[in-house]
Amino acid sequence: MSSSHSSYTSPSERPVRAGQPERTIRAGKLIVIEGIDGSGKTVQTRLLVERLSKQGYQVEMTDFPQYGKSFFADMIERYLKGEFGWPQELKDHLEKHPLPGKGFGSKPEEVNPYLSSLLYAGDRWEIKGQMNKWIDEGKIIISNRYVCSNMAHQGAKISNIKERNKFFKWIEELEYKVYAIPEPDLIIYLHVPTEVSQELIKVKVQSEQGFK
Repeated sequence: MSSSHSSYTSPSERPVRAGQPERTIRAGKLIVIEGIDGSGKTVQTRLLVERLSKQGYQVEMTDFPQYGKSFFADMIERYLKGEFGWPQELKDHLEKHPLPGKGFGSKPEEVNPYLSSLLYAGDRWEIKGQMNKWIDEGKIIISNRYVCSNMAHQGAKISNIKERNKFFKWIEELEYKVYAIPEPDLIIYLHVPTEVSQELIKVKVQSEQGFK
């Protein structure tokens, strides 16, 4: 079995663009753990929280989407179940006058990424007040998924590279400027081979279903 490894980027290492305000020094820190499904994000997030806590740091953990905890997370669950697609009036029209190669967008992957990404961004916006409070108190926040997950999952719907990069910039503006959520101080990416992540997902599903 191939081994996994991680890499990280710090926003402080990125060049400041002309006209971009300099980042202010904050009392606390926001560390984000990202990776594909089945890469072990949840496990590594909890391990990091435990380790930092034992070292005497005040640590808080966030997990996105916040299923069962936020308005937008409930909407995300409905979106993933395929409840949101095209307006019913348009569906009725297309049933009578179908267009070649056009579906109703009832599947999550068929919903316009600019629309579906608003749900995930809104989920983070709901807790931004609490996150800012923790940071002001000097706490370290460890987040399982953050803005990069929104970019990856929704951006995968866009095949054109130029349009995808345009979408990524739009996401950054939406989350960090419009919703003004905290920017991470450190992003850790977990790199795991696809075959390994698929096996981990299989084990997780079996565990949740009560199989050994």
